[in-house]
Amino acid sequence: MYRKEVERNVFDTLQEESSLTAYPTMFGRMLCSVIRTKDEHESWARAYPLDAAQITAIDDVLEAMETDKESDDRLMEAIHALCVSLIC
Repeated sequence: MYRKEVERNVFDTLQEESSLTAYPTMFGRMLCSVIRTKDEHESWARAYPLDAAQITAIDDVLEAMETDKESDDRLMEAIHALCVSLIC
């Protein structure tokens, strides 16, 4: 009954401009948190440790950030590999 009263689809809010603008910021913060966790060993990191592929992906991101200041391609590939290792 309530659903019929709502004129908008619940998922429409996920496509609003403010939400679309906030997604990259939230995702970037999550990746920064994951990268920091590799060395800081926070309590949740002990409960849910990173596997070898994830640690390698983090190292690749850090190396790309340090060595390839001229090109973003290697960094973007490293970030993509990190995301895949975290999600898949």
